[in-house]
Amino acid sequence: MIKAIFACDEDWGIGKDNAIPWNDRIDQKWFKESTLGKVVVMGRNTYESLTSPLSLRDNVVISNSLESIPRGFLYGGDINTAMTEIIERFGSRDIFIIGGSQLFEGVLSHVDEVLINRISGTYDCDVFLNQATVNSNFTSASIDSPEGLSLERYVRN
Repeated sequence: MIKAIFACDEDWGIGKDNAIPWNDRIDQKWFKESTLGKVVVMGRNTYESLTSPLSLRDNVVISNSLESIPRGFLYGGDINTAMTEIIERFGSRDIFIIGGSQLFEGVLSHVDEVLINRISGTYDCDVFLNQATVNSNFTSASIDSPEGLSLERYVRN
């Protein structure tokens, strides 16, 4: 199954200046628990925002501008061809799209489910998930939200 996982503020903002503009330890713990042992797929900007590859996960980067990455798997070229190759290689495992918004838009047709932790407030973000895209391709579904989180789940229409 291919899932997208994001934290976003009340305006659907997910980032500012190539960073996450909030520091929410409960959200970070949920993200880590959700993705440990899984495959995480990201675009170049998300990859470059990390201080190191995410441990105990297979890190996959889709980019036409990177030539290599120190640890993980790099796919270039057409985004749909890259996703087809990623699915062939890792298809027996859960695959998480972790950012950013351009990658999410590009791989949208492959995504089965979107998980969002809604961060209270607005953070003057410069990168956003497209709410209309989510709402037109996915239907809101139930999810248990542990204390301290405001989770939303969307499944493919």
